[in-house]
Order: sequence, then C-alpha cells, then structure tokens
Amino acid sequence: MSKDTFFIKPMKMHRVKDDFDFTQFENGEWAISIKMNGWFCEVGRTDAGEIRVYTGGGERMTGVETVFADLALPNGTLICGELLVSDTSVCRCEGQAHGEGFGVTSHFRKNHPEVCYLAAFDLLQYKGRDLTGVPFGQRLSTLKRLVGMTGDGRLAIVEYKEQSGTMPIAKWLRQISETGAEGAVFGKLSEPYERGRRVRHLLKWRQTRSYDTVICGLAPKTATMPDGWKRLQYGWADGKVIGTILGDDAAGPEAEMKKYLGKVAELHAQGMNPQGALLYPRLICWRTDKVVSDCDKSEGEFVVTVK
Repeated sequence: MSKDTFFIKPMKMHRVKDDFDFTQFENGEWAISIKMNGWFCEVGRTDAGEIRVYTGGGERMTGVETVFADLALPNGTLICGELLVSDTSVCRCEGQAHGEGFGVTSHFRKNHPEVCYLAAFDLLQYKGRDLTGVPFGQRLSTLKRLVGMTGDGRLAIVEYKEQSGTMPIAKWLRQISETGAEGAVFGKLSEPYERGRRVRHLLKWRQTRSYDTVICGLAPKTATMPDGWKRLQYGWADGKVIGTILGDDAAGPEAEMKKYLGKVAELHAQGMNPQGALLYPRLICWRTDKVVSDCDKSEGEFVVTVK
C-alpha cells in the first residue's frame, strides 16, 4: 500500500534478453501478451464509489480520473494496465510530435486525457475482495469477463498470443515488432500478485532494432564523467542531431571523440519515438562499409536471436 490505501504497490518484472530460452513459454503455463509503449497505471473504483487512477508510484492522475469518472466498474474494484492513446491527431500543441504512436506520454495524460484508454492486464481487487493471493490465471479470467461486461472503449484487454496455435515464439516476436509494440510480457498463470516485489514469474522482453546512423555532434559530459569528456550524438543522413548514444563506449575525451564525427555507427535500440529519436540507443560497431547517405531511419532492421 502507499499514500492512498486503495493503491497497491506494483509487482515488478524481470527483463529477459534475446539469448533467453523462450520456448519454455509454449508449455501452456504462461500467458503471453504484447507490451505497448504505454504508461503503467492502476484504475479502480473505491468501496465508496470514487474513481481512482494512479501512476506506478501511487500518485493520482486527476485529469484521467475526470475522463474515467463514469466508467462502469463495481465498487471495490482495482485494475492495472497500460494507459494508451486512441487518437494522437487531437494534439496540435506546439513542440509536440503528431505522428502515429501508441504510448501515452506525460503530455497526453495531462493535456489530452480524453483520448486515453486502459489496456488492462491484471485484476487486483474485485467487488471488495483482494485478489492478489489468487493465481494469475483466475485473475485474468475474471478480468476478461469484467471488461466484456463493461463494453466501454476506454477499457480493453491487452492482446495475448494464442497458446493453441502452432506459431513459433521467435516468429511471433518478429511479427509483433512490426506493429509498433515495445515487446512482450510473460506471466505464469499459477502465481499470485506479489506487491512491490520483483519476481521471476512476470518477465518482460523488449524488441531490439539495428540502425545505421551518422555521428554528427558531441554532447556535454554528465556529472559522473571526468572534465573534458564528451558524449557522441547521432543523426540521420541530413546531419541533424537527433539524440545521444548511451553507454561508456560512446563517451571519452573531447579530442578523441571528435575523430568520430561524420562516421557511420550501427546502433541497437528499442524502436523509435515519433520525433525520430531512438529509444535507449547503444553503440554496436563502426560501419566502414557504409556512407552517410545510407543512414535512413526507415531502414531499421529487427534483431532477435531467440532459441
């Protein structure tokens, strides 16, 4: 529990990488869902009938609460999920990206809550009953029935992989990467919800893509770097700086970093935001076989080596 006693501290996921044995998730003991780049939140109606929408830290999203005020949830019910955007075109605010995208930024939840909806993935309380000790499979079944009865576009279920199908997990992961998804989540159906704990029965995989970029600038050092150090900045063929590369291998003394200006670097990232900046970009190698004109943001290749 947190500042507000209705809020439940979220269970935390372990992250798995591409070398993980994903085939273990095909034994029918796990629910496998698509993870969009949304904003984690809890949505519920208190025993007194008041709507509540919380961030993962327990802070209330009062703007979204206003939009969800008449959502048909029973009293004493609390759902967790990802807050997503149904229509990005409503935003015409100066300085904001207006391209297609699924994730809810802080800008949308604060300024355009009317286009936010919840993609639910767990049910923590139902009609006053605490469900955290109930196996995930039972919580999920009850959640699906609740969402179906609600019949409201502001409340949906995250998309799950059909366990009865024969599609290999590697192929499925490649397929969802093309939809703009952030990755996938794997929840073991037999396990309870452990408040505030990082557990091995709730796992997350994020997609990785490879991009050829040009080094076109140097960024100031961070507080933890020695004086005189700079960080490499990347962009596309037009030479405009888009972002800064993460990691120690993309930083060093300014004189040493300058020699990389104009070079083509292969970066791995978890996709791209609407402004064209990469999500969590890391330097993989220098591409001496590439030229600046090859640095096209539309040419990102999906990278996965699942077993």
